[in-house]
Amino acid sequence: MTQVHFKVRALDETNRRLRQARKNAGFRSSRSAALRHHWVPSTYASHENGQTPVPREAASEYAKAFKVTVSWLLNLPGPGENPPALAPDVEKIEVGQLEPQQVKVLSAAMAGLNAEVWRITSDMMAGANYLPGDFVVVDLGARPRPQNFVLAESAGVPIIRQYVPTNLWSFHLSGSNPPTPVDNVRTIIRGVIVSKLSI
Repeated sequence: MTQVHFKVRALDETNRRLRQARKNAGFRSSRSAALRHHWVPSTYASHENGQTPVPREAASEYAKAFKVTVSWLLNLPGPGENPPALAPDVEKIEVGQLEPQQVKVLSAAMAGLNAEVWRITSDMMAGANYLPGDFVVVDLGARPRPQNFVLAESAGVPIIRQYVPTNLWSFHLSGSNPPTPVDNVRTIIRGVIVSKLSI
């Protein structure tokens, strides 16, 4: 009888940070991130799950894709020590920034609501068909229901995510490649998205 012994490499801080950066970038799985960025899925997964160390060349690609610094990802001393911050998904739009036809369409969508208009600025929710340049009407008076898309602020940064209650006291918000947990301790839901318009 032949016995095979193998060593399992423990996750180190780099692997944990790679996973955190991927999740913060809105990817539910290592495979979805790899496919989106044209990486070999098994190679990327081995970097994230700790089977193999993250090479510096790959770390540079991953850092660029997930909008973090290489030094943070590789847990190197110096700049970039902080975890990756969320980037804003939207910007608030005032009437003066709109064309007359846009005002007409958006006014009709907002009729009877305590609402605001926001323009999508990132592709975080592209998988849910919320694309950069689209407008969303946010009902500030609506209470979110499971699976609604909401406008929230996490650490003061405006984001769009899908609302997923986990129990009576907590929730998480998912990106278009759910679930991408957002810390509900620092997150405020501003309102529910009631219309998306590509005008």
